[in-house]
Amino acid sequence: MSEPLRPVSDVRSSLSDLVEVLLNKGVLLNVDLLISVADIPLIGVSVKAAVAGIETMLEYGMMRDWDAQTRAWVQRSISRDVAFEPGEELLLRMPGEYEEPEPFRTWHPGTLYLTDRRLFLFRRDLRKVLWSEARHEIEGAAIEHETAMTGEPLPRIRLALAHRPSVRLIASRPERLVEILGAATPERVPAPILEGKLWYLEPRAGGAVWRGGEGRIVHGQFTWKSPLDARPAVSFRLIDLVAASLVEARSPSGPRALQIRTAGGDLALLAASDVGRWLEALHFESGILRDGTDG
Repeated sequence: MSEPLRPVSDVRSSLSDLVEVLLNKGVLLNVDLLISVADIPLIGVSVKAAVAGIETMLEYGMMRDWDAQTRAWVQRSISRDVAFEPGEELLLRMPGEYEEPEPFRTWHPGTLYLTDRRLFLFRRDLRKVLWSEARHEIEGAAIEHETAMTGEPLPRIRLALAHRPSVRLIASRPERLVEILGAATPERVPAPILEGKLWYLEPRAGGAVWRGGEGRIVHGQFTWKSPLDARPAVSFRLIDLVAASLVEARSPSGPRALQIRTAGGDLALLAASDVGRWLEALHFESGILRDGTDG
């Protein structure tokens, strides 16, 4: 309800535009009307009203004066598949995602529900709560940005928790969620040791294929991910790196490629125009000894 509804002369405007404003933002009416007959004032009307969608009413506390039975009926109708605790009150609902950090970073989509007792992510098609946190454990929230592969800034919400490491969320209305939960001190996220374009020789049934993507060394972790993939194709902790060396290979970026081997027996071949920098960084960050094949 931050912006008032203003008259427009656009003939393309329709009833659907009005309904969209009412549902998503709402309208405040403040009307003083005087009815007169033959220049004699007879009736005075003073109207103050709020017209908005049910979820907006819930979010801004406009239903506080309604009876408990009506509030419970509205809550059940807009969240049929969600099992609320007895007496739990829904405050806010919006599309969102939760980041699962282990064993590798994965975003789980669903719907974020904020109540007076908890914040959780629900997946309707699975009828399952994917993540949940009690309100008293949430110390605050902050909006942070990370850069997409296209260079576009992407807003993320970091939740500061009382007794556990912070978690990250995506929300369709991050500012409103932070406003309700309270602001948290921005967390200092270490910059990547090295990141940039890398080619990865991906094994396939019909023969290995070089694929372009981005490599990152950060938080003691190496990852390679294509912008077309949902999750990294290569991911390992640097303490699990056993060997890293340059080998002869016909790669898209030159005659040499970076071969890495982990304690789990995984073997990967990577290539870049500055492949020597990646070798140096892996040697330095992992602490492994040079094997004399790095040229």
